[in-house]
Amino acid sequence: MSETSERPAPRSEGIPVVIERRPELPLVFANHAQVTSTRYEFFLTFSQIVPPTIQKEEDLAALETISATPVARVVMSPALMERLVQILGENYGRFQKRQADKDKDEAVIEAEERGVE
Repeated sequence: MSETSERPAPRSEGIPVVIERRPELPLVFANHAQVTSTRYEFFLTFSQIVPPTIQKEEDLAALETISATPVARVVMSPALMERLVQILGENYGRFQKRQADKDKDEAVIEAEERGVE
């Protein structure tokens, strides 16, 4: 038997990845995201924006910029970005379905409470 046939074929897909829990790694809130890219990588910057206090029209007119405080930066390859976009789309689709089902259930409950069928 040749050396090549004795070795198991390398597996690149189908092996579950287990994410380690790291309590020291903080969860952060972001309400702003910016994505930039080069030919070889994507840069994702997640930030927090605290809306400025606007009391008068002049305050708004005087506003030139809004400050965003970065809380996390991630760099990834185009291949990983492609997979991330796919996963986000799938997860967001499931989220939308759950929300629609919840809204539908709430409408049914409200109709039943009003005696409408």
